[in-house]
Amino acid sequence: MKKSLIALTVALLVLTVLPAGASARAPGPFRTTGYTTNLVVIDEYPYPVPADYESLPDGYAKFHIQARGGPDYEDGDCSIYGDLYGVTSCAELCPLLFDEACGAHGYFEGSFEFDEWGLFDQDTGAGANHGLLAITTERGTANIRFGGAAYATSVDGSFSFLRGAGDTKKLAGTYAGNAGYVFQVLYTPCGGKDGPRCLAKLCAVRGEDLTLEDARATWGLANDGKQRVLLERLLLLWPEANGALSSVRLGGKTLATGPWPAEDWVTLDLRSAADQDREIRGGKGSILTLEFKGKKIGYQPADYTFQADFSGGCSAIHVEFP
Repeated sequence: MKKSLIALTVALLVLTVLPAGASARAPGPFRTTGYTTNLVVIDEYPYPVPADYESLPDGYAKFHIQARGGPDYEDGDCSIYGDLYGVTSCAELCPLLFDEACGAHGYFEGSFEFDEWGLFDQDTGAGANHGLLAITTERGTANIRFGGAAYATSVDGSFSFLRGAGDTKKLAGTYAGNAGYVFQVLYTPCGGKDGPRCLAKLCAVRGEDLTLEDARATWGLANDGKQRVLLERLLLLWPEANGALSSVRLGGKTLATGPWPAEDWVTLDLRSAADQDREIRGGKGSILTLEFKGKKIGYQPADYTFQADFSGGCSAIHVEFP
């Protein structure tokens, strides 16, 4: 594993709930400064890696990380950072690297924690991720969903509040920051009655539940943006016992027919299919259906890894661990 892959440990963030009283005005910019908590030392790797980390064929890897920061977590176990940065407590990490206390800052002031799942190329350090972020303030808890691109040293993408009231109901925005053991990410909201207008070209597509039955895998895809997006490429890995992949459909429309053998990854360029067959309209969702040759398929979602790339430069991923 390359050193740069460790940097991907920190990436996309997603919020779920809004603070009490937040509907009085649209939230302004905020940032999260914190550290990864589920790192472990493995002999064959030169640096700590997430506890949920798995190398995949052709140089890819998937991961799940947990991170936090703020007063609620100052007494946490940060002993793994002792050798890396010479600190003895979690509270020392963020001031050492960012000259700022760990936690949420800006419109939201308090503590935060998040879970993030990602897929990336270990040779280039480029990948995609998504996650859920919860920020705790004196006014309550804010929950956000996030997703986007993850590189060796940086992350960027879009986020949206999972639910809220008043001006926060449709609040969304963009984020950008660094990737690493200790990180800082800036969120810039848009939308709402008093907030800046969200760009129509904002690409925000996410993966939803994966359903496995008979000889089919169905994966929900949702477009949280305002403009339509077109599915351009699929990167697929499935259990060998499924047999070959025979067809790919989006919303019931066939995009490609195989068979494609179950040999490591299968990459499908779908740009030759009609635009109307590949589109997901703004604010809408669709179902990607994969048909396999086998009569029965593996029923463990963790055995499947998918990445769907769309026009506009965003991606949706399916990454799970047992």
